[in-house]
Amino acid sequence: MADKLLTVVITMPDNAPGDEAERIRLMLGSGMIDRVHIRKPDWSAERIGALIRAVGPEMYRCLSIHSCPELLEAYPGVGYHFSASRPAPVQRPAVLSRSCHTPEEVCLTGAECDYVTLSPVFDSISKHGYRAAVFDIRKEYAATRTALTVALGGVKPEHFGELRSRGYRGAAMLGHAWTTPLQEFLNQLKCYNS
Repeated sequence: MADKLLTVVITMPDNAPGDEAERIRLMLGSGMIDRVHIRKPDWSAERIGALIRAVGPEMYRCLSIHSCPELLEAYPGVGYHFSASRPAPVQRPAVLSRSCHTPEEVCLTGAECDYVTLSPVFDSISKHGYRAAVFDIRKEYAATRTALTVALGGVKPEHFGELRSRGYRGAAMLGHAWTTPLQEFLNQLKCYNS
């Protein structure tokens, strides 16, 4: 099989059904998921910290947060994901990533990040009306040095072959990761990304 894609799961914006921390532990423990992004835009730092603690310190190196950069000092190894509206923390975390929505944003970000997400690559599953834009990474970045680019927006494991052919080095999933029974989701990843 072609190179394995970096596989990222982004949490639901609010409570996920069931024991969210346990599901995150099982995802990361499966070896099929490389990182989980904790994206809880309306949660306090205390509540995000409680979720990080519930996942457990052995998993900190596989987690990234999208807000509350003050938590990075309390949870060593946790990464940070920023965007145009949320700047990067002053001190660089273990893993730094950024949201991008155009190839130009990816090029401007350059190599400052470990990876960037580029969206929407397919019609979104979790954001109604968020329509796909066709980005062919190989064509867009042929002459530039950029961070590893991770496809986001409507991504399912069945898309991994197409993503590879378009030059993506990773896949980030939100809707499909949380609406599909866990074992079925992990089996799909094993089939398309092993």
